[in-house]
Amino acid sequence: IRSAITGDVNLLHDANVAGGEGELINFIHDSLATRSDRQFAFGLFKRDGRPIAGNIDSLPRFRGWGELDHGVGGGDGSPFLGYVEALDDDVIVVGHSQRAMSAISNSILGSLIVAGVVQGIAAIGIGYVLNRQVSVKLAVIDRTLDAVSRGNGDIRLPIGHANDQIDHVSEQINAHLDRLSDYMASMRN
Repeated sequence: IRSAITGDVNLLHDANVAGGEGELINFIHDSLATRSDRQFAFGLFKRDGRPIAGNIDSLPRFRGWGELDHGVGGGDGSPFLGYVEALDDDVIVVGHSQRAMSAISNSILGSLIVAGVVQGIAAIGIGYVLNRQVSVKLAVIDRTLDAVSRGNGDIRLPIGHANDQIDHVSEQINAHLDRLSDYMASMRN
């Protein structure tokens, strides 16, 4: 948007050099006639604020870059990014609607929100599944150790194919249960 505005400002400078205020007025009228999409705003004012040409109703109070949030005739009500500069005895104002940028920003924001919600749900789902798997393995360990404490020395923990920490602990517990079984057999003998 700034690039488009800067290009129009440069064209206004060229028109001023070529024919002064009369050429500025012609350029503004021609530009507004050929750009019918209401995305552009042009204004030519005297330094005291009197309008000379264009579709901007009043001279903005700022100089340089700013937002033309009111006074753009024929606009769609969306804010305009504008540039205001003194040029000889006149002040030129060039603006461009920010509606397209707002639509793009809203679209990106909506996409990010949807992506965040999807990622959050996926993370919760993955966390639940992993927690469930760990809970099942811990329940098996609990039942097996309970059976051993009740006198069943032959039972062992199943070792899964996941080779995770719980499988490693299960291997260690099975090794200890094997040694305990050997000690019990020795004591019986």
